[in-house]
Amino acid sequence: SPRGTLPAMRRALLGILVIAVFVAGCGSSSTPGAPAIPLASELSYFPVQSPVVITFQTGPNSEIGSAIKTLQNRFPVLGVAKAAALQKLQQQGITYASDIKPLLGNPIAFGTNGMTASTFAQHFLVVWVTHDAGKVGVLLHKLHGLRSDGTHGAAKLYAMGSGGELAVDGATLVLSRVRDDVIAGLDRHAHGQGLTAAQHSADVQGLDGNAAMQVFGDLQSTLAGASAAKARRDPWVAALRSYGVSLSTTGSGLTFGFRLNTDASALT
Repeated sequence: SPRGTLPAMRRALLGILVIAVFVAGCGSSSTPGAPAIPLASELSYFPVQSPVVITFQTGPNSEIGSAIKTLQNRFPVLGVAKAAALQKLQQQGITYASDIKPLLGNPIAFGTNGMTASTFAQHFLVVWVTHDAGKVGVLLHKLHGLRSDGTHGAAKLYAMGSGGELAVDGATLVLSRVRDDVIAGLDRHAHGQGLTAAQHSADVQGLDGNAAMQVFGDLQSTLAGASAAKARRDPWVAALRSYGVSLSTTGSGLTFGFRLNTDASALT
């Protein structure tokens, strides 16, 4: 936020998402017999030309747990930060074992409409298809300060004071600072106008599919700006279309993979 402090409600919700990523390696549970929900459902809330989309695994055996442990071994302060975040949630009556762990299993997706710092702060979108719609309802009741803000389609909307907007559609959570961004995401999902699984696969082709974290996005809108005019004189730069990054764990540490995708027809 402008003064560097988040309103309590948005801070609590973002804290829950951070904890979901931070302690995913401890294992998770899901509703018995519940079908697996693909990442494609989460991606469909984001614009097709999103410059940045980040996905974090939260599965019981995902690499994110190993990645966090590796980082904690090298930077012990992360363990202190995790403990502090858990304590803050406990002060609101929210516990990891009963309120967060049952939600884990599917990735959490984070994205934005632009590359500037102000765009990241104002127009981010977080989408999480949790594993237990019932537990989502229980968790919301523990978040004091949520105010009903109507509905949009099948989703229930909640205002978080001056701190943002939350949409809840069954087991799916959609969070942003701006109400219109949440509405736009819901509409893209409903009308099949958002990112697709095929687009994601093309962007990260050849990278670790089980990576703890993936980052990918469109480069065309970014390179179309006036500030990139000189760079576009290079044929290879002008041919860039998208990119992908993966963060994986190995026995010795963390491994990053990178991919840049070009329009081959524009190059010799």
